[in-house]
Amino acid sequence: MVNTNQIKRGLANFVDTEIVNKIPGGTIKKTLVGTAMGLYIANMDKILSNGISNPFIAALGIVDEAGNVNIDALADALKKNISDTGVRVDLDFVGFHIGDMTLHRQDIDVLRTHILSA
Repeated sequence: MVNTNQIKRGLANFVDTEIVNKIPGGTIKKTLVGTAMGLYIANMDKILSNGISNPFIAALGIVDEAGNVNIDALADALKKNISDTGVRVDLDFVGFHIGDMTLHRQDIDVLRTHILSA
């Protein structure tokens, strides 16, 4: 189980090292993705607290009463549902298409490692 601060720090590290630093092209794309993800992470407490009270999230059984997330169960479930070719993610920021990336099962392991070490 991990707390929201671990998720926020781990996600920020993952975004910096695995996404922003690997975006091809000029720094404007990197700046936009970094800004968007920074704002998302800054608001993550509100997003997660809404999720805890959400009956659908509660039914998944991955969040306890204290708001801690079973990151192993979540990561394992994600990996089972990602095809061998990965899942394509479009990177858009306020109507500006930055690019796209493909998320693979091993990326979930890397993200989990960032969160657990945060």
